[in-house]
Amino acid sequence: VVLEAATGKIRAMASCPAFDPNDIAKSLNDADSPLINRAITPYAVGSVFKPVVAAAALEAGLSSSLSYTCTGAITQGKTVFHCHELGGHGTIDMEEAMEVSCNPYFINLASKLEPEQIVEMADRLGFGTATALADNFSAPAGSLPRAEELNSPAAVANFSFGQGTLMATPLQLASLYACIANDGGYQKAMLVEGRVDDEGNLLEEAEIQPPLQAMSVSTAHTIQRFLIQTVEEGSGRHAKPEGGTAAGKTATAQTGWYDGEREILHTWFAGYFPAQEPEYAIVVLKEDGSSGATDGAPVFKEIAQGINQMKAQER
Repeated sequence: VVLEAATGKIRAMASCPAFDPNDIAKSLNDADSPLINRAITPYAVGSVFKPVVAAAALEAGLSSSLSYTCTGAITQGKTVFHCHELGGHGTIDMEEAMEVSCNPYFINLASKLEPEQIVEMADRLGFGTATALADNFSAPAGSLPRAEELNSPAAVANFSFGQGTLMATPLQLASLYACIANDGGYQKAMLVEGRVDDEGNLLEEAEIQPPLQAMSVSTAHTIQRFLIQTVEEGSGRHAKPEGGTAAGKTATAQTGWYDGEREILHTWFAGYFPAQEPEYAIVVLKEDGSSGATDGAPVFKEIAQGINQMKAQER
């Protein structure tokens, strides 16, 4: 998914595998389900949700310098949650935790908030709400847990790194990262720009609604810094365009589905570019991937570079 960061206009949505419009029956029986539009299908999102938790914490008055010592695991209630860095990350602050995608840090961060503070931030950012794209056509709402459902430390812990019952579409994630790029101004995704006649003449142009300030400008700027650092030095290094800049976040989401003894993972990269004057938000999802850093980030880089090359040719 590619969005214009400032307007929410959808510039690209692609879903693979594609289907053959001349042989729908074949596609109906295809085990890879090509008729499902992955760009507007809800998935477990994993760590690309962490900026939402960071925004809720910053809006609640917690400092980005808040430190936590990651030892490789954290216990919430009777459940032990392990970090992907089994030896632990040591003592880190919020920026470093985003950069290295430390789950125990964000579990500890979420434990300092009321569940409704995170849920309310997610709600303002479009999670749990269908995305109206055209008359009688909406992208699914996904699933945003209610605060009362997060009634145990383990449930809050899962939510803090984008797991549990949380589900969202790639389009919703693109709108989140466009909002961060847009200094906290949330724009609903926009598919239809206007109506034309048979000759292609514009008859009516859709009105772009003013953005909803989902988070303060200062909070957005802080998260922008986190995401830039993630691409410059952290797990998103493979997303950086050649000769350019970007900001974003990786994710490797557990699905609870298994192929034999192997759990199927969905992997993400979500971000925007250029880092300083963002133009586009891009989200890449791979079903049954290995990691967001190796699956999604390079594709983000390729898309960003392709857009830059196209713009250079136009000039």
